[in-house]
Amino acid sequence: FEGSEGFRRDFIHVQDTVKINLHFLHSGKSGIFNAGTGQARSFTAIGECLKAIEGSGELKSIPFPEDLRGKYQEFTEADTTQLREAGYQEEFLSLEEGIRIYHGMLKENGGFHL
Repeated sequence: FEGSEGFRRDFIHVQDTVKINLHFLHSGKSGIFNAGTGQARSFTAIGECLKAIEGSGELKSIPFPEDLRGKYQEFTEADTTQLREAGYQEEFLSLEEGIRIYHGMLKENGGFHL
């Protein structure tokens, strides 16, 4: 969106989220834990990654929706301290790797996620 250059999100791949859930299923530990990579990335990074995968492309900004002004959370980044202290030590997929996997799935399935 226009004006969103500084917006950052902690993008996590669904495979990592499943691994976290399975860890707690098998560990017997419980609690409330942040499920994230601990690294905030920009939406522009997603576009740049897709451009790199496709070999070309152009990023365009669209107007920020008026109904979201003042309501949109501009930054999220998980504090994974408690997650790590609870024994979850797996590395997370990078944003680039997660996008590459998902992009490949879409290409293999005619644009659909099956």
